[in-house]
Amino acid sequence: MAKLEASRQEVASLRQEVHRARSEALLDPLTGLSNRRGFDRALADCVHSPEAGTPTAPCLLLGDIDDFPALRERLGEARLNDALRQVANTVRSIAQSHHVAARIEDDEFALLIPGAGLHEAYTLAEQLRHGVAQLRPDTERRLSLSVGVTQLGLGESARDFIGRADQALQTSRAQGRNRVTVLAADERFAA
Repeated sequence: MAKLEASRQEVASLRQEVHRARSEALLDPLTGLSNRRGFDRALADCVHSPEAGTPTAPCLLLGDIDDFPALRERLGEARLNDALRQVANTVRSIAQSHHVAARIEDDEFALLIPGAGLHEAYTLAEQLRHGVAQLRPDTERRLSLSVGVTQLGLGESARDFIGRADQALQTSRAQGRNRVTVLAADERFAA
């Protein structure tokens, strides 16, 4: 009996360890947000939303820290990591429990918002942009963030959905940075 109980405890412990390892595999170790793998999983689930193509279809925010290469050079690795954690905390502060907040590249953050309209997504994007603008990783200047926002269209693939959000982000960067650009999948639902 004692051997059987010890085996049960060992199996339970191994299950917990596997569960923890799987969870950690979906998190960015620096920021604690979802990593690209976790984001891609959530995005794959999201594109099957029955709300796709409606005013409450899922929305996606993509944000890039402006002038990131210069920031990296100016701050060095340790202070840059602190700045990235501060940006992640800002993303986390505007995200609700049903949102997926992720760091998907060095300087790129995403927020997947199910059941939202473009107006709500735009409001969150502006809150994020303003929150990041309050961060000062050094005495030289504050951070800024360019953001692209879009909404899932009917029958749209994950690739097209994220591609349009990236196009909106690139428009923000091209128009002077530190701004939010919205590209609607359907102009009837534009913010």
